[in-house]
Amino acid sequence: MRLADRLAEVPDWLGREPKEAFEHFHTGAFVLQSLPAAFYCFLRSPDDPRRVILTASNCGHDTDTVASMAGNLVGASAGAEVLSRDAPAWADELEFRTNAGSAAERLTAGVFWHC
Repeated sequence: MRLADRLAEVPDWLGREPKEAFEHFHTGAFVLQSLPAAFYCFLRSPDDPRRVILTASNCGHDTDTVASMAGNLVGASAGAEVLSRDAPAWADELEFRTNAGSAAERLTAGVFWHC
């Protein structure tokens, strides 16, 4: 199976409960499992970062991989400000928050400098 085929299945599963979707996609570290599961979590509630991350964190098996991917998708879509607003304790307790923020700023500056 190709990754594009697995990702194309995701919209058909959005109305189903997470447990059922995760049984279908599986939630291991293999990209054919973890990436469709992450997209399922994100597309199920793209305007609710907290829900996206909680759904992914509770998916079973390789939750750290799925939650990381889903969190990146919702973060790129909604922005860090939304998570800080909707789940301030999560933002405050984020390990290495300062380092991650400054690394992101340096990366962004380098990317836009070359454009």
